[in-house]
Amino acid sequence: MKIVSLKPRSSLITELRSDTLWGLIITAIARIYPEAVVQEIIESYAGDHPFFQVSSAFPFRPSDQGGKTYLFPKPLFHTNIDLKSCTGKQEGLEKLQHMKAFKHIRYVSKKVFQQVLGGTLTDNDIFEKAKNNPEGFSFNGIKELTVQHNTIDRRTWTTLEVNEKGQLYTSREQFFRQEYGLFFLVRGAKLNYVDSALRLLQHTGFGGGISVGKGLFDVEVEDFSIREPETADRVITLSLYSPTADELSGFGAAKEHMSYDLEFRKGSIGRNLSPRHEKDGVLMFREGSVLPSLSRERYGRLIKVRSRGGDLGHDIFHNGISFHLNLRTPVL
Repeated sequence: MKIVSLKPRSSLITELRSDTLWGLIITAIARIYPEAVVQEIIESYAGDHPFFQVSSAFPFRPSDQGGKTYLFPKPLFHTNIDLKSCTGKQEGLEKLQHMKAFKHIRYVSKKVFQQVLGGTLTDNDIFEKAKNNPEGFSFNGIKELTVQHNTIDRRTWTTLEVNEKGQLYTSREQFFRQEYGLFFLVRGAKLNYVDSALRLLQHTGFGGGISVGKGLFDVEVEDFSIREPETADRVITLSLYSPTADELSGFGAAKEHMSYDLEFRKGSIGRNLSPRHEKDGVLMFREGSVLPSLSRERYGRLIKVRSRGGDLGHDIFHNGISFHLNLRTPVL
């Protein structure tokens, strides 16, 4: 397994979720390698050993000892805080306030996340840790701002005017503090293709606004390991995930081990691939979702969201392959 650190050189417009990152990598590979290589990569996802899998991007911050503290998604356990044990109204109110703040916590440190994987921490334990040390669970290294832009008339290189009015638009952009950035995990037997794609993306940029210098990162790739339990009854996904029909059937037999959020993903094909085409929407499990273990290597599927035809010379796929880790249910 490798960890890819993205050290920002600009602001970022596009949220780098696993489906987006995979699409960027595949597109970069298609610009470097022959079409037959891309087809071979796509076909590998039909088997148990895809050429590579990617997680979503999560933040890192500088650690007190130097280096980086990697932050992982807070597991989406069902929080079950006991209010009946409160000795009075004030204590109950304080606990409710802590619960409200706890819901907004998005990340936990690698140390806490590893304890969760091993089954030594419950959601209530994480709640107590966050209540007693809120600074340890806060993250303020990225600021999101709405930035206003002018639409440029490419014939005159002045502000485009329609009906004698300038054309303004806004975008949401992420700005990073010094020494803060993003990381994602990647694993598989053919990571040489990912290395080539990342070298290209380091120069061209990640996501939207690259023509005006957005999404620029210095890329650093290192070996990475995280302890997973040898015996596990659940998995936690570090990516967006679209299950197959038989996986859904398997989950239905162990509903008590499921705790998750769903998200509907929809968008358009990147302009560097073709004229604008809308992709079919996909309903997916979100990062941090905890699901029953089906004791398999690969979870999820590629979904064809647009078929070739007209001015689109190839099929378009959406990545629903799960980047998951084994998790043991705590013994209460």
